[in-house]
Amino acid sequence: MDSFDRQWQRWFPEERGKDPEPPPPRKRTNIRVPLILLSILILFIVLDIGKDFYSEWLWFSSLNYGSVYTTVLKTRILVFFLAAIIFGAFFIGNLGLATRLVPKTESRYWSLNIVRQLQSMLRLIVILTTVLLSLIFGLVAQSKWEMILRFLNRQPFGVTDPVFHREVSFYVFSLPFLHLLQGWLLWALIVTLIGSVSVYLLSYGVQWRQFHFTRKVLAHVRGLGIAILCLLAWGYWLGIWELVFSWRGVVFGASFADLHAKLPAQWILIVAVVITMAVILFSVWRRNFRLPLYAIGGWLAATILVGSLYPALIQRFEVEPD
Repeated sequence: MDSFDRQWQRWFPEERGKDPEPPPPRKRTNIRVPLILLSILILFIVLDIGKDFYSEWLWFSSLNYGSVYTTVLKTRILVFFLAAIIFGAFFIGNLGLATRLVPKTESRYWSLNIVRQLQSMLRLIVILTTVLLSLIFGLVAQSKWEMILRFLNRQPFGVTDPVFHREVSFYVFSLPFLHLLQGWLLWALIVTLIGSVSVYLLSYGVQWRQFHFTRKVLAHVRGLGIAILCLLAWGYWLGIWELVFSWRGVVFGASFADLHAKLPAQWILIVAVVITMAVILFSVWRRNFRLPLYAIGGWLAATILVGSLYPALIQRFEVEPD
C-alpha cells in the first residue's frame, strides 16, 4: 500500500517554507473494529463451510470413496485460491496504475491532517474491497468444480454433430467450461473498470480539477473497455455452437431460423463488436468522445434488430406458417 501513500503525497504536496502540522493521534480503534468484524465474518464462513466438507467426507469415506472426495476437495481449494489471487492481483494492479496515471496538482487545498485521514481511509477501503471481491470471485469459481473436472478429464465420444461437424465431447465438456471462463473474466473486467473509474473520479474530485482526462487515463479506461468487448465477441462466437441446443423449432436442436437467421446474426454481431473496438482505439489518439458513443449505439442497435428481432420474424412469418 506504500504506492498509494506516495501517490496521495504527490496529489497534495506540502507547502514550501511551512512547517508541517503535527500528526494527530492515531485512532486505532476505528481501524481495528472493521478488521475484527471482517475476521469474525470470515471465520464464521470458514467454519460453516468446513462443517459441510467434514460431514460429506465422512459420508464418502463410509462408502469407500474417500479418495474421490479428496480429489473434489483439492480441486475446489485450488480453484478458489487461484481465482481469488488472479482477480485480486489484477484488481489491485489496475487501481495502482490508476493512481499513477492520474494528474497530480501542485496547489494546496487540504491540510496535512485531512490528507493523512484520507490516506488511512483509502488504504482501508482498498484492502477491504479487494479482499471481499477476491473472496466472491473465488467462491464463484470453486462452485463450478464439477464443470472444471469434466473439462480436465474430457474424452472423445467418436461422434460428430450433423450441423457444425464438431466432436460431441466439445459440447459436453469444453463448451460449458469456455462459457464459465468467459463469464468469469467478463465480470472481473467490468468490476475492475468500475474500480479504476472510481479512482479517477475520486482523484479529480479531491483535487478540484475539471474532468479533462489525459491521453494515458483515456488509454487505460478504454483499454479495459476494449478487453470487455473482446470477451463479448468471444461470447457471440460461443453462442454459435449453442445453437445445437436451441428450443426455437418444433424439435430440440438447430432449427431453420437458427441456421438461416440466428447464425448470420451472430457473425454480424461479432463484426459489429470488432468495429466498435477499432473506433474506441482510434478515438484514444483523436481524443474524440462522440465516436465511441456512436459505435456503441450502433452495436446495441444491431444486437436488438439483428440478434433478436430478425430471427423472431423469420420464425414467426416464414417457419411457423409452413
